[in-house]
Amino acid sequence: MGLASYDVGDSDLFFGRDQELEKTNEIIQNNLSTIIYGESGVGKTSLIRAGLFPRLMHDNYLPVWIRLEHDSDEDYCGQIEHAILDEVYKNGCEIEHAHNLDLNLFTPSERLWLLLYSSVIWDGSNRKVYPVIFYDQFEEMFTLTTSSNAVASFFKDISDFSQQVPNTRLLNF
Repeated sequence: MGLASYDVGDSDLFFGRDQELEKTNEIIQNNLSTIIYGESGVGKTSLIRAGLFPRLMHDNYLPVWIRLEHDSDEDYCGQIEHAILDEVYKNGCEIEHAHNLDLNLFTPSERLWLLLYSSVIWDGSNRKVYPVIFYDQFEEMFTLTTSSNAVASFFKDISDFSQQVPNTRLLNF
């Protein structure tokens, strides 16, 4: 492959990193947040996309790869929501919303919370699947974003998500 990364479609060509894959898969499935880091060129992307994604999909997870756009008109939570929805529909899954709510009444972070915690995603075989979000080049949030408010808001939302705590407005619905 040279300098190009392996992708999910190349998983049959990807081999030789079984111990790393097993350990990474175990860590991801047993922890709410995981950081994978290393020097450029060591194969993190290939390990994740060609090795880990197929394993996660086999275990009823829906891997979502996203590279956030900074200083975009769409905030980070909206971008994540759209990335999840794209993967849901690309993989022939369906979303079952727990409540008959008009999602247009909610902010992007509220919609993302509802998607993650108040909805069920079913794959084509009627298995419940769980999104796992992978942020590519996450460090760019600190180097490319000019709005410290956007970053602070994102980290507050992520903290709320990780504690599975809805905001006050959602509690009233």
